[in-house]
Amino acid sequence: LGLGIVHSIVKVFHGDITVYSEQVIGTTFNIFLPVIKETAGPPAVEKTLPLPRGDERILVVDDDKVLMKVYKEIFENLGYKVTAVSSSIDALDKFQKAPDDFDLLVTDMTMPKMTGIELSKNILLIRKNIPIVLLTGFNKQINEKKAKEIGIHDLIMKPVHTNELAGAVRSALDDR
Repeated sequence: LGLGIVHSIVKVFHGDITVYSEQVIGTTFNIFLPVIKETAGPPAVEKTLPLPRGDERILVVDDDKVLMKVYKEIFENLGYKVTAVSSSIDALDKFQKAPDDFDLLVTDMTMPKMTGIELSKNILLIRKNIPIVLLTGFNKQINEKKAKEIGIHDLIMKPVHTNELAGAVRSALDDR
């Protein structure tokens, strides 16, 4: 896991992370999570609504090939037509060649050669009205306000829950 994802998980559970580093010796990360007391009984069963579906065309970009395949499978299972790539450079090339072949961009933030922000800006120069959903772990470069200023419809923090991702995609597509 990347440090951003680990940080997000630890914060969700109200924990903390400390870092100690010395040259030549190395770096130590300590993760502290609160102790869970006895539970009051079995967890409540949560009723879930069906996930929103669609048939639009989504361009998915994540340099982590495992995550890219997971997102692709999630969207295909919801009825979408998905083009998934592991390179932001390849994604921009595909989009430049056929900008009207996509209804939505879902991209990771931290990628080599071109970040999700840079990719989003380039895509919006080609087609200013395409909705974009940006996925990121802990990141100081972007927040919701900055994302909206760029033209990004939704910023989702990793780890991503399927229902949150499906809802953000449907919302972005419906708002265009």
